[in-house]
Amino acid sequence: MKHRSVLAAVIAGSLLLVACGDDEDNAVTTTAAAPETTGAAAEVGDIVAVASSNPDFETLVAAVAAAGLVETLQGPGPFTVFAPTDDAFAALPEGVLDKLLLPENKDVLVSILT
Repeated sequence: MKHRSVLAAVIAGSLLLVACGDDEDNAVTTTAAAPETTGAAAEVGDIVAVASSNPDFETLVAAVAAAGLVETLQGPGPFTVFAPTDDAFAALPEGVLDKLLLPENKDVLVSILT
């Protein structure tokens, strides 16, 4: 029992000494440059206008229109948009996009886009 008390005292003392070590700041500080705002993010306008002005988002604009979301996205927001490019839509299995753009699949398309 006495050995445990001595061991506990030694551990506590060691921790105290380590905690009271030098005050030298060993932290690494890095400074990142502010990101440049270019392209669509720099443009002023609603989401639909910005997407429509970029040829990489033609399929997205068509999907937004087919889903009936144009007026919503032209509204005041705020919105967070993850905008897939035409290349991303092209990676879908053949026929999937065509089916999603059909009027009878509007609810499915809305659930995907929102």
